[in-house]
Amino acid sequence: MVLPGTKLDYRPDQSHGEYDFDLRHPDGTIAAVEVTSSTDEKAKQAYSAIGDRKKGGPDIKAVKCAKSWIVFPTPNARINQIRQGVDSYLSRLESSDITSFRCIDGGRAEVEEICRDLRLLGGSVIDKRLPRIRIAYPPGGGVVSRRTAIEAGAKEAWKEDNRRKLDLAGTNERHLFVYIEGPSLAWVSITQFEPPRVIPDLPREITNIWVVGEDSRNEFLIWSAETNKPWSCGRLIARVDADGNPGAIMGMPPTA
Repeated sequence: MVLPGTKLDYRPDQSHGEYDFDLRHPDGTIAAVEVTSSTDEKAKQAYSAIGDRKKGGPDIKAVKCAKSWIVFPTPNARINQIRQGVDSYLSRLESSDITSFRCIDGGRAEVEEICRDLRLLGGSVIDKRLPRIRIAYPPGGGVVSRRTAIEAGAKEAWKEDNRRKLDLAGTNERHLFVYIEGPSLAWVSITQFEPPRVIPDLPREITNIWVVGEDSRNEFLIWSAETNKPWSCGRLIARVDADGNPGAIMGMPPTA
């Protein structure tokens, strides 16, 4: 949709490390396309562990607690350990009339114990009527700018595996398509900003780069650049039917 008249064909035979797709232009020329993704693995694993519905998701049944709590794990917390022990730890806090705590404060033995053993940042009572415990998603921090997404794309572009596959293609155009997964700072960048008008930092094996992220409205934000052309942006809106099957896609041309 962004490149009218082109056709994208998947290459099923990749047993020797070939690139992923042939991009066929209307004039018959073929460009090589390699597809990869950029993700914050630590954040992804934490979100997955907390959201695991088979284990109850972010909510824990309170048995010993008389109040409802929310607790904030550190990025390296063991979520299963929290699920197994947090009810007992919080009930001891209730017995000491503690309704909120921050681990950086310390002081009370009960607070130091729950912070140390369960690797928490803190917690607080959120409801005194219906006892339950909720695990908050760990915070992600850092400076986000328009360059954060293109830096994520550049990181993938300079990886040896991606460079090798496109170097062996033998085509004049060699595209790297980088899908930005959330949660990550790069995902915030691509869904909240437009790219800077700068020439991309690309190795010689790559002539075109695409950095793409999907927002909460099923809209795909598309940033693209070439060896001698600065970044531009565009948008695609995905359409699905009532059963969730993909349907028509409306294309919008890239804009500066």
